Amino acid sequence: MWSIRIWGLEFFDIFYNFFIYCFLGWIYESTYVSIKSRKWVNRGFLNGPVIPIYGCAATLLYLAFFNDAMIDLTMSRTAMSILIIFFSGMILASLLEFVTSWLMEKLFHARWWDYSNIPLNLQGRICLPVSLFWGLLSVVMAEWIQPLMDQVVAQILMTKTTMLNDDSRKNAQNTFDELLKMGVIPIVNENDTVATHEIEFGDNDRLSAIVAAVIHADLLILLSDI
Repeated sequence: MWSIRIWGLEFFDIFYNFFIYCFLGWIYESTYVSIKSRKWVNRGFLNGPVIPIYGCAATLLYLAFFNDAMIDLTMSRTAMSILIIFFSGMILASLLEFVTSWLMEKLFHARWWDYSNIPLNLQGRICLPVSLFWGLLSVVMAEWIQPLMDQVVAQILMTKTTMLNDDSRKNAQNTFDELLKMGVIPIVNENDTVATHEIEFGDNDRLSAIVAAVIHADLLILLSDI
């Protein structure tokens, strides 16, 4: 099921994107409302840390701009591509917001938001200032957030022999250099399948220090509390 492709995008990517943006939407809206109310307000759906409308809007944008046919335009970052993303995102999000508000009112006889006191609103369900904000948010998503989420990673498996042998160490260094040049984030682990001891390097802190030395890193951050 996870490998099913929709417009060239794997269902797995669409699935986790939906929930990530549900969570990001919850952070934004709960923070915004809490600051206005001067107390903590959980805006999550069923009190959970998600707001589905944000996930739905972001998923629609993801399908629209990151499919095989549109990805080159999206990543070109020209003035035209940014304008297309802005107005398309504004229209898509506003339509979704209007339809969701109407359905919620018909099904649950309640309004989750009301823009009646904001100028240029339509039945209090959508309004121009908020729609413009959705357009801006669409650009931020397409230009900054989504590329970070689509970051390519590569796993590198190492053993102690990798560092002890000159040729192996040089090959490892060249591999790191090429991956970093390509913008790929290396994920380093010990190769337990061929290591003769349970922990050849001693621990992950030591392994990270060795890798930092190999790639001539400017900084090594250890989060271990041991």
